[in-house]
Amino acid sequence: MLCMLCYFYVNFGFFSVYLGVYMKGFLGYWIWAMKAIILMGMMSTATAETQLTTAAIFYDHMVMQRDKPVKIWGSGTPSSVITATLTLSKESSVTSSVVVNTDGEWLLELPQQRAGGPYELTITSGSEIQHFRDVMIGDVWLASGQSNMEWKLHQQVDNWQDEVRDSDYPDIRFFEIDNHFSATPQSQIKSSYRWVKANPRNSGNFSAVAWFFAKSLHVEKGIPIAIIDSTWGGTPAEAWTSLPVLSQQEHYRDMAASIMKAPDEWEARFAANEALITEKYALVSSSSGYADGAVLTTDYDDSQWEVREVPNPSNAPFTDVAWLRKTVNLAEVPDTASLHLGRLEKLARVFVNGQQVYEQYWTDFEDSIDIPHGLLKQGDNIIAVRLINDWDNKAHLGMPNKVYLMIDKQVLSLEGHWKYSNQVELLIPKAQRYNESTGVLFNAMVHPIVNYPLKGVIWYQGESNVGANEWYSTLFKSMILDWRQRWDQLDLPFLFVQLASFLPPSEVPEESAWAQLRDAQTSVLTLPKTGMAVALDVGDADDIHPRNKQAIGHRLYLAAKHVAYGESLLFSGPQISDAVPDTHEGIRGVMVSFQHNEGLQAKHHNRLLGFAIAGADRTYVNAKARILDDAVFVYSEQINEPVSVRYGWANNSNGNLYNRAELPAVPFEINLE
Repeated sequence: MLCMLCYFYVNFGFFSVYLGVYMKGFLGYWIWAMKAIILMGMMSTATAETQLTTAAIFYDHMVMQRDKPVKIWGSGTPSSVITATLTLSKESSVTSSVVVNTDGEWLLELPQQRAGGPYELTITSGSEIQHFRDVMIGDVWLASGQSNMEWKLHQQVDNWQDEVRDSDYPDIRFFEIDNHFSATPQSQIKSSYRWVKANPRNSGNFSAVAWFFAKSLHVEKGIPIAIIDSTWGGTPAEAWTSLPVLSQQEHYRDMAASIMKAPDEWEARFAANEALITEKYALVSSSSGYADGAVLTTDYDDSQWEVREVPNPSNAPFTDVAWLRKTVNLAEVPDTASLHLGRLEKLARVFVNGQQVYEQYWTDFEDSIDIPHGLLKQGDNIIAVRLINDWDNKAHLGMPNKVYLMIDKQVLSLEGHWKYSNQVELLIPKAQRYNESTGVLFNAMVHPIVNYPLKGVIWYQGESNVGANEWYSTLFKSMILDWRQRWDQLDLPFLFVQLASFLPPSEVPEESAWAQLRDAQTSVLTLPKTGMAVALDVGDADDIHPRNKQAIGHRLYLAAKHVAYGESLLFSGPQISDAVPDTHEGIRGVMVSFQHNEGLQAKHHNRLLGFAIAGADRTYVNAKARILDDAVFVYSEQINEPVSVRYGWANNSNGNLYNRAELPAVPFEINLE
């Protein structure tokens, strides 16, 4: 059986390689299923040979948290004695023993240690021995959230090649938890990964935000720094929150109660859905649907296909396995040619005259696709695009003024009518994203490691909760408090990233769900030992995944220095503390005061941008703003009696208020009444 599964896995190697290298999150469902089954087979084989096991997080090159008792746990034969020995030197070691309980589980503690290593850890039970080498003691950080925390360094992060070259730091270590979800709390994580030491061979596969954060800490502190990567792209915060906590919240209680009441039924749903996911990605990764190549040629009859506009509007997506064709007539064969398609969302294969010239996954979009010399010919040429959005089945091609052929340095527009069909291949099976269900990621990717002491948590998530922003403040706060209780670290530092700008900017103030979600994130700062990295200025209107991960990692590092390490520094951008009606030089307006206000400045422009003001009718207008020492005076000739002020309150804000540390101001809305 195991060999058959291995054969199945290898035969879908195209997608497994993509997912392992590019993004374990969004498209990881069917690979997760295969890995899980193979891992179960391996575990059952191992169980027949030995009863002593330790949790999967314990392995060579691990880092354990300094200055806290070292907790180690696993399973064994009931009533047997487990002994753990941490060898610090030839002359020094610490030892602890425990009896396995009637459920076959054990947990023991070794005395806390200062930062150092390498050490060796030995676990014994009778004649059974497990030995772990190159064990370090340092600071362990859990990195969690959705795709922007998951995003790997090599996925076109700004200057990633230089960063990979400068990544030979063997005392920075990463451990990645496999994507897995469950209706019940699990005691073991599913992980096909091991602890990895940072070097140019593997750092490209690290979470980019976590890497920049860890590197800054390690270089400054000079101690081992570990990142436990527990992330899954596209997931909402409720999936990372425990079911008992969610059962106390109005918006989530029904779903939480349903899963808690009938977990076996939910597991059956999950399992049935995995078959659809496997079928889906077999289709997505296959080329059998066009194996004869006919759809790639100029002779193919597409007369019955729809005529659609490219770029296609957001309300007119292409669905399933979308095929698009465009005939281009050339008067002569060009010397040089490149194809520009503006946007391909999300998975694409591009063909010119029957030859594939480009393949795109989620993260590797190229603005310019070189066409080999001689491939284009005089007369009719056919461009064919196979396009799939496996996330929400709403694919888009192109952006205004960015769909064209560059022919010998001359632009030939390809915008306008294209032929479209989604009937060339089978329709994509309609699988559910059960990994987004309440509590299921907490159960499988958080609960199994709550005994592993941490220095703190870094969190980047919220995009998937924008549509439910009104519940996010309560949800996020309760999740943080619950995690602290689960770890038995009530002062566990929790640092998070506020959502970056996204979507096209607006020239006039408007209501914004993204701004409301950011405001909910800001509200979490009322909890002790929390810190927030503002990312408003690093966003991309066209990409929900900003590539400037350096700035985000650096800002989390500054927050950690204050929140987790107790240092006094300017760790945050200006944050509103008060706003009062005022008159300045005869003009009625609002004087806004800030915390972290040292060296207020307008960056990238000679005046402040991003402020809006409203009168009694609550209609906001763009406002003018002046820096007056450590405050900002906000006003508009259109508003005589202001009652509310906003800053950075938009999907995509041009706000440019910074402080001396060049940290951007926290967006806000404040009412004066």
